[in-house]
Amino acid sequence: KVGIDYNSAKAIRDDVVHVSVTAYGREGPYRDRLGFDAVGQVMSGAVYRSGWPDQPVRTIVPYVDFLTGMAAANGALAALFHRQATGEGQKVEASLLNTALLTTSAMLIEQNELKADRVAALNRGQQSAPNNIYRCKDGFVLVQVVGDPIFRRWIAAIGREELADDPRFRDDKSRGENWEMLDAIMTGFCEVRARSQALGELSLARVPAYPINSPQDALDDPQVAAMNMLTPTEYPGLQRPASIVETPFRVGEAEAGFARRPPKLGEHTDQILSELGLSADEIAALRDQAAI
Repeated sequence: KVGIDYNSAKAIRDDVVHVSVTAYGREGPYRDRLGFDAVGQVMSGAVYRSGWPDQPVRTIVPYVDFLTGMAAANGALAALFHRQATGEGQKVEASLLNTALLTTSAMLIEQNELKADRVAALNRGQQSAPNNIYRCKDGFVLVQVVGDPIFRRWIAAIGREELADDPRFRDDKSRGENWEMLDAIMTGFCEVRARSQALGELSLARVPAYPINSPQDALDDPQVAAMNMLTPTEYPGLQRPASIVETPFRVGEAEAGFARRPPKLGEHTDQILSELGLSADEIAALRDQAAI
């Protein structure tokens, strides 16, 4: 709306790297529609496969938003490397729908090739078993038995080694198709145990099993603390420091952390524009035009 598209920016600086993020991309019948994270979730097939067949469920975590931001950042970095090597600028585009489709690409490939027509199965994994969320005496745990080595360790841990010779459970595909018995066994194992006992026995056998954390449990998790991923950060208007998550990667021996807290909306606009050489009157005019 304010004319800062790629072509206008390129007219000012030929090697500009211009990054834009849209809901659906620049082409196609939906290009002018509004969209949010959940739109990407529902259009990609993810929500159809979540919940129950008669009640689709979207995730409360806005993963499409976050991953689209990461995709745009990666595109910008690739364009900067290209400019460093060739001197050429680039137009970088990311969209919520493109990102969402990337996250469901495995199920889209399966549907396109095999016409599996899978439907939602709540928390149950459909390509292996037991692979579900199970109730213990004092809470829930996730157990994922994927691959023959883990399956063999699982049946040893629960004392059901005879299942190794059962043709119904010869591989992940078969176990996923004949999941009812394996799911019932895992349910019975968990429902008579406290969560810590079930997790202890399964982890000892190197079977992937994890507690279902509440947000507070996540804040208190010893693994989270050991990774130093949460930084208490003062922020205007908050009664206590916010637990800001660090960048989700580490680079060599570089010290973790960030230089300053996340800014409030527009907090540094005047400062940055002043550093770029704009006068107070020019900044005020941009604000009057709703450009900033």
